[in-house]
Amino acid sequence: MKKTMLFLFVILLMMTAMGGFARNITLRNNGGSTLNINYLCGATGATASWSIPPGGSVVHSVADGTAAMRYWADTGANSPFCNTLAEFTLNGAGGLDFYDVSLVDGFNVAAQIVPSGGTGDGTKYSCGIAGCTSTTLVANCPSELKLNGACCSACIVFGSPQYCCTGSYNTPATCPPTSYSNYFKAYCPDAYSYAYDDTTSTYTCTGATYTINFAGGSSTTVSTPVPQATATPTPASGTGTAVTVYQHCNYSGWAVSLGVGSYTLSTLRSMGFVNDDMSSARVSSGYRLTLYWDDNFSGSTLVKTSDDSCLVDDGWNDRASSLRVESTSTSTTASSWTIEAENYTAMSGVQTEPCSEGGLNVGWIDAGDWMAYANQTFASANYRIEYRVASINGSSLSADLNSGSIVLGTVSIPATGGWQSWRTVSHTVWINAGTYSFGIYAPAGGWNINWIRFTRQ
Repeated sequence: MKKTMLFLFVILLMMTAMGGFARNITLRNNGGSTLNINYLCGATGATASWSIPPGGSVVHSVADGTAAMRYWADTGANSPFCNTLAEFTLNGAGGLDFYDVSLVDGFNVAAQIVPSGGTGDGTKYSCGIAGCTSTTLVANCPSELKLNGACCSACIVFGSPQYCCTGSYNTPATCPPTSYSNYFKAYCPDAYSYAYDDTTSTYTCTGATYTINFAGGSSTTVSTPVPQATATPTPASGTGTAVTVYQHCNYSGWAVSLGVGSYTLSTLRSMGFVNDDMSSARVSSGYRLTLYWDDNFSGSTLVKTSDDSCLVDDGWNDRASSLRVESTSTSTTASSWTIEAENYTAMSGVQTEPCSEGGLNVGWIDAGDWMAYANQTFASANYRIEYRVASINGSSLSADLNSGSIVLGTVSIPATGGWQSWRTVSHTVWINAGTYSFGIYAPAGGWNINWIRFTRQ
C-alpha cells in the first residue's frame, strides 16, 4: 500500500513538473445560430474546431502551462480575417494565467472571458471579466473598415506599418493609438484595440477555470473587494448640482453631486468617489457630463447629456477615473462645418491660387508638405471628412490630429482631368471629444485642395 501511494505521489510530482494537469475552458454559444469555434496554439501549432448550436457549449481541456492560445468564432464570410479573438497563456510568468479579448484583427462577434474559482489580488485586471459584448460596433463601423458583416482593423484593411505597429513603428512610442483603434476602444474598453494596448486589456488570474461566451455576454460578475465611500458627498464648484454620479446601476450606492467644472481623480476621491466604481448618472437638462477612462482627462471618453440608469450598455460600467461637467448653453459642438483650405493656421511648402469654384484653393503641393487648422472641436462620434480635390495624375493625402499624434488615415485622390477639375473624396473616422489641430499631410504631391468638410454621423 505504501509503495502504491509513493508511486502515485511520484507521478503527481512528474505531472506538476511537466505542466500535465488539464485545465478546462468552456466554449459557449450565446447567439441565435450555430457557430464554428476554432482553436490555435501558437506555441505548439495544435488546432481544433467545434460546431456549437445556439445555447450549446463544449469543454476544451488543455495542459497547464500551455501558451499563446487563441479561440475565435468563424462566421463564414469574413474568415479568416477580422475575427474577435480570445487569447490565453496558462500558468505563465510568475505562475499567472494571462488572458484577453483582442480586436487587433477586427470584430465579428461578441466575446467575453469569465474566470471562475481563481485567485487574484482584488484589482480590476486580476480575475476580472475581459471582453467586448457591443451590439452596435459593426453597425457604426467606419465604412472603409466594414467587410462581410465584420468591422476590420485598420491594420487588416490598409496593412500599413503605422496601423500594424511594424517596421519603424514597432515600439509603443512610435505606434500610438489612431482614430481607428480609438473607435474600437470606445466601444470595447475591456478589449485590445491595437498592438500596444496592453495596460488596459491584459488580465491575470491564478488557477481559474474559464468560460468564453461567444455572440453575447453572461450576467456573471466577478466580485472584487473595493473600498467604500465614507465621505459625505457635497456639490463641487458651480451653481447648484448639475450632475450626480452613483456607484451602482439604478442610482444606488454612494453618490457624488457635481457642479460645472473639471474633476481629477484626487479631487473626486476627496468627495467620496471611488475609482473605477461608477455605474449610473443623473444629468440635469442643459448640462453635459464627459467621462474619462483615465485620470487627468485622458483615455477613452463617453458623453452623457441626460440620465443613464446603467452604464453597462455603453461598456462603461466601473470605468471612469476623471470627469468634466459643462453647460451646453455655452459649449456646443457643430454637427457639420466646412474649412476653406487656404484658411490654414500653419503650413509648410504650399501656395494659394485663384479657384475655378470661387475664392482661392491650395496648390503647388509636393511630397512632405502640410497644412494645419487649429481649434477644431469634435464630439465623440464618427465623422465623414470630405476633401474637394483636383489632380492631373492622381495622388493621396493623409489626415491627422495634433501634429500626427492621432492618425486619421490616408485617402486616395483620383486623376480628375485637370488642376481645376474638382472631385470630392471622403472617409469616415472616429474622433474622441475634444478640440484639436486638424492636419493634412502630403505623402505624395501633384494635387490641389479647395475645402474640407466635417459631418458628424
